[in-house]
Amino acid sequence: MNVRTAAALALPFAGARYLKTRTPLVVGIQLTLRCNFRCDYCTRTSDQRIELPLELVRELLHEITRLGGRKVVFTGGEPLLYPGVEALAELGHGLGLSVSLNTNGTFLERHAGILRWITDLTTSLDGGREVHDAVRGNGSFDKVIASLRLARAHGLKRRVTVVLHRDSLASLDELLAIGAREDVPITFQPVFDPP
Repeated sequence: MNVRTAAALALPFAGARYLKTRTPLVVGIQLTLRCNFRCDYCTRTSDQRIELPLELVRELLHEITRLGGRKVVFTGGEPLLYPGVEALAELGHGLGLSVSLNTNGTFLERHAGILRWITDLTTSLDGGREVHDAVRGNGSFDKVIASLRLARAHGLKRRVTVVLHRDSLASLDELLAIGAREDVPITFQPVFDPP
């Protein structure tokens, strides 16, 4: 990291501490609750019709930039089901934001054009092939691995989030082996407010 980049990253922290200014450094935008899965531990399946209007998200990106924000994270449900997500990623990139995508990995190959606008990708994994496919459907594990490899081929930062639940706990060693094999960090997250 060069001095200019380090200074740009440090200024909002210094401003918050000494000048009492507030800068939204990282803003997560839950574009939609729609998802192609119905994981039994997920609390976001109550009303899948809810999604933000596209124009509102555009305005949010401009406002985040105006306020000095540095990064936007598109999440859902499944953000790749949101119409216009690639155009939003392009807009965020054009505004100078670091754009991150949190996805279940199912549709990334179909929407590979978004990879030129994002800086990092987070995908979810419930366990090894047997566990993940039992939770999300046959073939879904292979799609996650393909998405991670596609993101790596585009030079993106990648990470995997594992929601710890009764099925994933039995495959922790396998998950760590997958992380090592794919050279991707794994974050473990407990279930919050399980249904």
